Amino acid sequence: MNKKIVQSWRASDWPENVFSISTFEFLEKDNGTSLTFTQVGVPEEFEKDIEKGWEDFYWKPLKKYLVTH
Repeated sequence: MNKKIVQSWRASDWPENVFSISTFEFLEKDNGTSLTFTQVGVPEEFEKDIEKGWEDFYWKPLKKYLVTH
């Protein structure tokens, strides 16, 4: 079943009232499911930190969990 989640997202250290849009798109594949993630509207000065944060705190732990379960 294909699904899409779109959410308004912000970090606590961003300027007040500044939000990005995060999109998680799940697509059925023959051998499972693929996930496409996009995020737009991140203030330029935070882009590298946000990218590293997603990798360190979400994608790596999720991959480790999925491989072991």
